[in-house]
Amino acid sequence: MSNLLSAELHRMFRHRYYWIGTILFGCIPYLSMYLIRQADIRHNNPKPEPPDGILFAGTFYLPILIAVFVCLHIGSEYSDKTIRNKKALGHSRTMVYLVNWIVCNAGVFLTYFIYVVVSFIGGYFLTNGYLTSFSAMCGDLFISFMITMVYTTLMQMFVMLVQSKSAGAVISLVFAIFIMLAGASVMQKLNEPEYMTADILVTYNGDVNDQHQPNPAYVRGKEREALMVVADILPSSQSMQLAEGAFAPEKLMRMPVYSCVVILLSLAVGISLFRREDMK
Repeated sequence: MSNLLSAELHRMFRHRYYWIGTILFGCIPYLSMYLIRQADIRHNNPKPEPPDGILFAGTFYLPILIAVFVCLHIGSEYSDKTIRNKKALGHSRTMVYLVNWIVCNAGVFLTYFIYVVVSFIGGYFLTNGYLTSFSAMCGDLFISFMITMVYTTLMQMFVMLVQSKSAGAVISLVFAIFIMLAGASVMQKLNEPEYMTADILVTYNGDVNDQHQPNPAYVRGKEREALMVVADILPSSQSMQLAEGAFAPEKLMRMPVYSCVVILLSLAVGISLFRREDMK
């Protein structure tokens, strides 16, 4: 397994498209902070916007890059008949699947790690620094890396089970867009205010009286509890909660547990179906 793993890592790291995507993704936080800094200077903003949201927003846009990377890395194995050659050399399908999972996660981890490093550098040189404490930031980063594992595991499952490189790319990209929109939709519903201000009345005494009325879009009861669980399970919803910094500390334990369950289930389903797949 070690020889197969080292060969796959070498093949991934010498792929120029991987490094192009990694560099472009790593430029995003620096450019975002630079533009925010320039806007603060133009408007003489005495309180520059903290970069905390940018640091954790990367995981929300990462699935698109993961879909492209996994499709290029694994899809080329089908087109080049590399997977059949591995099987002919005596490597089991389970080993092939797990090695690809390790390699894909290693590539995504490195890409996101570079994003985090650039975010830290830009955060301290282009802004006034982060508001989040170091201990809380470590917990948030741990959740972020778990989110990247969920995305990578799901994308790999789709690509490994679809032998057509073009079809695998389409399915992965559609899934990436779908899960991003699903997470945004769930968070939009949960962020609806419970009451809306209809009118503001000023009495003869000068007192201000706000007339509030219930917001029909506000989700209540069991439906809200269910949406909160979905928000903690969906990696895109987790990303938005990290970027907003609006979740309770107990979610630092709950979110990784949900992520581990999704990863293990995806691995079990993916390996089981891949072992039965008819190699063309």
